[in-house]
Amino acid sequence: MNEEDALKYAIHNMNTQAHSLNRDIVQKSATMQDIPLQKDIYTQPVRKPQPRPQQPQPVAAPPAQQPQITGDPALLNSLIERVSAVEKQFTKLITLIERRVAKNAKEINIRIKLNENNDSANKE
Repeated sequence: MNEEDALKYAIHNMNTQAHSLNRDIVQKSATMQDIPLQKDIYTQPVRKPQPRPQQPQPVAAPPAQQPQITGDPALLNSLIERVSAVEKQFTKLITLIERRVAKNAKEINIRIKLNENNDSANKE
């Protein structure tokens, strides 16, 4: 698998996780419709080989090796630390959003119950 495909699948996995997270956060209402997760955009189209005229082919060179990432270990450690810091901040943001959504949902439920109680008291 090349880097481009690996990146596509990584993004697809993040989208799938976000899709399931959003489904769990938002309470389904009467007007809400399901939005399907489309996976067909990640499949590669089937390519049919085209017939080629017979020509002598040159001798193929051995396949090139993927370049090895080498560098200063201190720079790599610095990069890893920065990525970890961003990951922690992202996790804090998601936690904050989840708490806010839960708080808003509780508040909405309380308001609905109060309105139901007021409506039943007004009818009597």
